[in-house]
Amino acid sequence: HLLGHPLTLRSAVGRGTCFVVTVPATAEAARRAQPVAAAGSLQGLGVGVIDDDPEVRDSMAVLLGRWGCKVIVAETAEELIERAGASPRERLQVLVVDLQLGGGHSGIDAIATVTRARGARCPTLIVSGAAAPERLAQLRASGLDWLTKPVAAARLRSWLVEAGRAALRADDARELAASTSAAVAGGGVETELRWTS
Repeated sequence: HLLGHPLTLRSAVGRGTCFVVTVPATAEAARRAQPVAAAGSLQGLGVGVIDDDPEVRDSMAVLLGRWGCKVIVAETAEELIERAGASPRERLQVLVVDLQLGGGHSGIDAIATVTRARGARCPTLIVSGAAAPERLAQLRASGLDWLTKPVAAARLRSWLVEAGRAALRADDARELAASTSAAVAGGGVETELRWTS
């Protein structure tokens, strides 16, 4: 109902159930802005890094750049958003954020600020050097992925590969929703998607 597509249901005891969603079809297939990268590749992945330590920012920029990522590093969420320019959603596909930022600021609050600027959540990894029980409880309660410092490069890369896949799926879903909305507004052709169990 959120997208305004009719949903019908038919069910017969002992035979199964059929769900029908009627959605508008478009005349042309959706086009990707960038070519699909090979499995396990980080080529072209937009990664935003927020850390108050300049050495960490520099080393992350070098490492992620070597892996093919398009990296933006910043000390604060506001700086990251500014560096992302007019297209934060495209340039910040995943985030890697330190839990404890300078000036007593929280990485969790920084993530919320970036999320508002992007207009949507994205895969996010919180990193923290703090091992105190209350910090670990804060990490667990955040509901976000997290690792404690020092983070092994192989572990970070593994997370980025999975996060990149999740970001791509989310981008595809947004593109589909946008093209569906455009087709509805333009009086596009209707088609049915059927799931039968």
